[in-house]
Amino acid sequence: MGRFHAETLRRHPSVSDLRLWDQDERLLHEVAESLDAGPARSAADLVAGGLDALVIAASTDAQAASLALAARHGVPTFCEKPVGTSAAAARAAVAGHARAGIPLQIGYQRRFDPAYRDLRDLLLSGRLGHLYSARMWSLDAVPPSDDYLARSGGIFRDLHVHDFDLISWLTGHAVATVHAVGTNRVPDGPRPVPGDYDTTALLLRMADGMPVVISGARHNPLGYDSRVEVAGSADAVSAGSDARVPLRPVEGKPDEGRATRHQGFIDRFEAAYREEMDEFLAYAGRGGESPCPAEAAFRALLVAEAARESAARGVPVTVAAP
Repeated sequence: MGRFHAETLRRHPSVSDLRLWDQDERLLHEVAESLDAGPARSAADLVAGGLDALVIAASTDAQAASLALAARHGVPTFCEKPVGTSAAAARAAVAGHARAGIPLQIGYQRRFDPAYRDLRDLLLSGRLGHLYSARMWSLDAVPPSDDYLARSGGIFRDLHVHDFDLISWLTGHAVATVHAVGTNRVPDGPRPVPGDYDTTALLLRMADGMPVVISGARHNPLGYDSRVEVAGSADAVSAGSDARVPLRPVEGKPDEGRATRHQGFIDRFEAAYREEMDEFLAYAGRGGESPCPAEAAFRALLVAEAARESAARGVPVTVAAP
């Protein structure tokens, strides 16, 4: 993700000077050389050198320290989700930006996907009528590594936190309760840490009573799958069900379309990631309202915590108030 953001920034017309830092020194110098960027000796050296904006693409457990460093130097910041391993950790991590009024945008890129933006316009305009229900899919193409899983915060905080943010953004309503089921079904794949899962099913109840069903998995053999279907009294629509959706009808040929299906989250959301960075750079310069505020990250993490508790206890759980 860090490499992708760096490549995007290097090509961006408003970026004249790009500097990088990474814990992996070999990777740092490899990427810096390929992008004609300046490698920093440390994170502190990077930020203290004087920046107009900072992009943080660190593991979940390393985001808080990076955010605190940026806040101390007053740097407008973009930080990949989920911002912390808990809602409390996330709130503490961004406190410095909030107190100082420093621009901060969280990396929920699905908000910038053209199909999801069109869907939101339909939902908020009332053209679907009274909303009945929604269904969402979040399926990874390839299971993450053991090291990634150990530092991710778990499938609800890492993968499904996107769904929790997205459904509230799409509908304008908060998630009220969640009933989650988790299991480990991927054979011979990376083993999640104790209390984590590689396959999930969730039932959400939104604040207005609408039910939302979510299916999640760390492995989908045909590719990466992110879709939403919504049914209302006037219409029923889907977003993400394009020609590249990694799902094969039994009536088709086994390998038909396999090569063109989405093979990863960057493949599926490349346009959204670039639009997200466009908006961040504009926001970092002008200030104002964040395109994806920290408060949204808190709410999504509160749902993730309720989902984790629900899966552990086997009962529906009410989402805590922000």
